[in-house]
Amino acid sequence: MEYVKTGIFSAELSKILGKAFEIRTEADYEDFFIISRSDVEQQLANANKFVHEIEKYLITEKSQQE
Repeated sequence: MEYVKTGIFSAELSKILGKAFEIRTEADYEDFFIISRSDVEQQLANANKFVHEIEKYLITEKSQQE
């Protein structure tokens, strides 16, 4: 919340994280959980985007501290 409200990260990244958490929770607590191949592919693409944006942020922060 602090990173999105301050504009460090986009609301889209918050949605990506929220959806991943939702799926993880369902998979952990449902008796029988099935996810489609297309949903898995979408989550993988979202995870890659999320990691890329975090890496960009960390690199920028590190260079500003030097």
